[in-house]
Amino acid sequence: MIAFLTSARFNPGSFYRRLGLAVLMLLTPLLALASVAPPTAQAGTFGSAAFATVWQRADRPVESNQAQPGRSWLWGPSLQIASEPYQEGFQQQRLVQYFDKGRLERTDPTSDYVSSGLLVRELIGGQIQLGNTMYQLKAAPPIALAGDYAGNNPSPTYQTLAAFASLNNDHPTPDQTGQNVVQTLNKAGQISQTITPPALVKLVQFESTLKHNIPDVFWAFMQQRGTVWQDGEYVLNQLLFNWQEVVGLPLTEPYWTTALVSGLPRNVLVQAFERRVLTFTPDNPDPFKVEMGNVGRHYYQWRYEGRSAPPPSDVAPPRPTADSVVLANFPIYSQQHNLSCEYAATRMMTAFWGQPIGEAQFIREIPVQPDPHVGYRGDIDGPFGGTWDYGIYAEPIAKMLETHGFKTKLLTGGLESLKQELRQGRPVQVWIIAGFGYGNPFTSSYDGLNFKLAAGEHSVDVYGYDNHGLYIADPAYGGRSYVSYATFMRNWDYFNEMALSIWPDGVFQPSGPNWGVSPYFYRYWLNSNGAALYGLPIAPPQAEGTLVTQYFARARLEYDRRGPYNQPIALGMLGRELTAGREHETPFVALSQNPNNSNSLFFQATFHTLTGGFRTFWEQQGGLEVFGYPISQEFVENGLTVQYFERARFEYHPDLPEGTKVTLGRVGAERLNQK
Repeated sequence: MIAFLTSARFNPGSFYRRLGLAVLMLLTPLLALASVAPPTAQAGTFGSAAFATVWQRADRPVESNQAQPGRSWLWGPSLQIASEPYQEGFQQQRLVQYFDKGRLERTDPTSDYVSSGLLVRELIGGQIQLGNTMYQLKAAPPIALAGDYAGNNPSPTYQTLAAFASLNNDHPTPDQTGQNVVQTLNKAGQISQTITPPALVKLVQFESTLKHNIPDVFWAFMQQRGTVWQDGEYVLNQLLFNWQEVVGLPLTEPYWTTALVSGLPRNVLVQAFERRVLTFTPDNPDPFKVEMGNVGRHYYQWRYEGRSAPPPSDVAPPRPTADSVVLANFPIYSQQHNLSCEYAATRMMTAFWGQPIGEAQFIREIPVQPDPHVGYRGDIDGPFGGTWDYGIYAEPIAKMLETHGFKTKLLTGGLESLKQELRQGRPVQVWIIAGFGYGNPFTSSYDGLNFKLAAGEHSVDVYGYDNHGLYIADPAYGGRSYVSYATFMRNWDYFNEMALSIWPDGVFQPSGPNWGVSPYFYRYWLNSNGAALYGLPIAPPQAEGTLVTQYFARARLEYDRRGPYNQPIALGMLGRELTAGREHETPFVALSQNPNNSNSLFFQATFHTLTGGFRTFWEQQGGLEVFGYPISQEFVENGLTVQYFERARFEYHPDLPEGTKVTLGRVGAERLNQK
């Protein structure tokens, strides 16, 4: 669940790490990030409202061409939202978001305090920060500070600066204010002086903590005023940012160097600060002479080595192609409570059909319950990031909607079933990690039922797709975004591809082969690997009195609405029903006595045995409660070794890979065909 916040603040006093020697701890490798979604600067892709507030203040005017005077990005396009290890964070994690130019961090999910990462300090020092005094050592990268990513770029690198940057209050320089910048630096770390600098630049500010000089071009950039986005409108002549919070203290002196820019050598002035690298290119047009280096992108590439960030450009969603569906006029709403994203996402779905149901009605009618498959888990106004104040899954929402004139379909067929819904004009609500970030799901239980939880759980609506990805409506901030198929599938899998489609009763009739699962069976189906074990649903759910049933390829699931909510899901007695009248055939005739074979189980109730691979499968997949007693011995039927149970038929397929040779027979399909 993603938090809905209204403001963000910086605190210079606690913003940057105090100087001095930190405790270095060699830690296990970090959890690697998966593939990265196309970068976008749109509001719907922010990891929190606090991040959105910080980014939009300076960069929304740049994105919309409203910045007066013109200027370059402060943060730039978004690269990735993630939950990263941090010792002092909630559950030892913190929410971060990478941009081209930097990283925003939110360590305490109950606070609106946002920090900007000390990325340059970590890059030069070769230390990935995992807590206030916890670090993982990693060699400083040979990534160019300025210009192209090519290996032949002569620009100094972060590795170059490691020998003389002031990381521990070392390498101070004297106050040189009033002097011209004449020092040069090359990739090998050689410092020299030039009598003909590319431009006249003076040192105008001496920072007394780390003892480094700041030139006029960078000091003016850090003090600049201009258009900001504030309180829902563009405001002129405002200080763009607090330089200590965004840029940090200088770690080095400014140096002239040569860098390849678009393959051509350019003279560039470069200086490293704790959080950013600033560059001054005299040949650039006036608004873009001073720019932030791509520190966020550099750091991401270094930390998650081998998982490259997107190309350095603001990539918009591809235009629709012939193989695409984008539902027109899909409504966008922001969630009204801190953790009400699921209700807000469903509200957008109902509004799409012209029959909106507000969040308050969901809150009134759906109970609070520790199991999110049964009700809302936790406090809907609680803090983001945990698993107690959490959210709700698809089934309780579906059951409530069915009392308000809606039909529902809980999807089972993966991406293709999602696309099929969109092709039929129906948007789909899905469950993911906030911002398509990274999760660590685990199994919990309540009242005898198991369920999956993952910090950062969130729900969004999918309203379109094309050849490259999916169009997303995100209720966290009432925004739209676009996500690649690879990122979406990796994220959707955290929740077993949970998805909900709805439509007003009488508008559509769902058709096979992608029947949805009844909300009475969805938790069980998702958590028992239902697709592999029972197959996909082959008919819609049916209600006969209080009994709800649904046929799957290999089973019929049954639920008695008169019973307790946590009753075990029953498999229909399909084995007995299919073999009625075969009791006198040899395999079905009860044994006369217990064979006393140590390798087999003997069942007094039916006088049949269970042995070998069938016994192993029976025991591993639920045993007596799921399949019932054996009602035959093993025998050959239609060329396969089989054995019938009260609720199933086991089959041995010698040609299948090891570990999958035993499967359930298609007793659901066979029984349905008899009706």
